[in-house]
Amino acid sequence: MTVAPHWNNVGIITALVAVGFSSGSPSNFWPPYEQEAGGATLSTLRFVLPAMTYLTGFSLVSLMAEDANIPPERIGKMVVATVLVAGAFYTLVLLASAWIIPWERTATLDQGTIQAYRIAGFPALGWGAYAIGVIGLVTSFLALFAATSRVILAMARAGLFPAAFARLSSHRGTPVNALIFTFVLAVALGWLGEAALTWFLDTGGVYIGLAWVSAVVSMYRIRRRYPGLSSSYRVGASWLPVVGGAAAVVVIVAALIPGTDVSFIWPYEHAILAGWVLLGILIYALAPKRTDLRTLLGEKNYARLHRGEASDSTVGDASTGGSRKSP
Repeated sequence: MTVAPHWNNVGIITALVAVGFSSGSPSNFWPPYEQEAGGATLSTLRFVLPAMTYLTGFSLVSLMAEDANIPPERIGKMVVATVLVAGAFYTLVLLASAWIIPWERTATLDQGTIQAYRIAGFPALGWGAYAIGVIGLVTSFLALFAATSRVILAMARAGLFPAAFARLSSHRGTPVNALIFTFVLAVALGWLGEAALTWFLDTGGVYIGLAWVSAVVSMYRIRRRYPGLSSSYRVGASWLPVVGGAAAVVVIVAALIPGTDVSFIWPYEHAILAGWVLLGILIYALAPKRTDLRTLLGEKNYARLHRGEASDSTVGDASTGGSRKSP
């Protein structure tokens, strides 16, 4: 029962791509950029902010891996595979949509690909694209609700959210307060209207950039504090994360500086960013601000962490037979 929708989607996607390329024309796609909008480079840069937001959704694979019987070393590979498959899906479907009728016309349609296939004389495929969109939204909502509540639960256990959000339902074992908070926030933001989707994607790029910079800094701090700690995956080129962190900083600065091609839309996106910052300050003010690593990591990981710390902090000195503290 659960496999059928998956294979139905694959069939619809195959039909969309095949019909789009066979019935369309390269002239509908070329040139692929509006010259008035600054050409390929500036148009691509303008896409960076929203892309950073929705591509981060694939991290749900790692967030939900706790519920799956998957070896830890396979989780990273699954995330990469998911991004590659989804990227191929987006690229092929959007390219086929730009092939079947002029992409400039598709860009003005309310429902994009759905209407493009109807206009081209393939209403059944238009409904197929609509079905894929509905299924994608429903599955994304379910995964995001589950993943977001888990993040809030973890932050509450770490003392970065009010302690009430760490409470689990006595009947189902679910983070009930975190789920309610996520639901209320999602409904409230939905009242801002359809245009708010672009605002959220743009401002989300800044949040993701900040998270990426924090992750890179944390990685180097953990490596320095626990040099002997084993991990399922270790970046070989130690300088490579710095490149990603620097790129994230550039994106954030460019979004906040007025007049650039990736600048926030005034005043809406600035207001959303300010509101998000104020909400974060309020939540942090109400949080106990105490980190219980034992609760956050679990007994097994906590013991593993401190075994590595103990073995790294004391290093035998061959010349004296004693021990010395490692820097």
